[in-house]
Amino acid sequence: MVAFDFIENKKHEEIGLIAQEAETIVPKIVSRDPENPDGYLHIDYTALVPYLIKAIQELNQKIEKMEKTIA
Repeated sequence: MVAFDFIENKKHEEIGLIAQEAETIVPKIVSRDPENPDGYLHIDYTALVPYLIKAIQELNQKIEKMEKTIA
């Protein structure tokens, strides 16, 4: 997660992900605009949600397993 100002609009700070980094982990959520000659990348944050849910589920399973080991 990073905080940044858009180059065109420095009126407020945004929070998001670096598309190049996200693309190496979950390439399906990153796209390029073929009509944009600058090659800007776009992150589909809605498409990221199922991956986040799965990660939370896996972490909860690990926590439950650790709690059983401690108890």
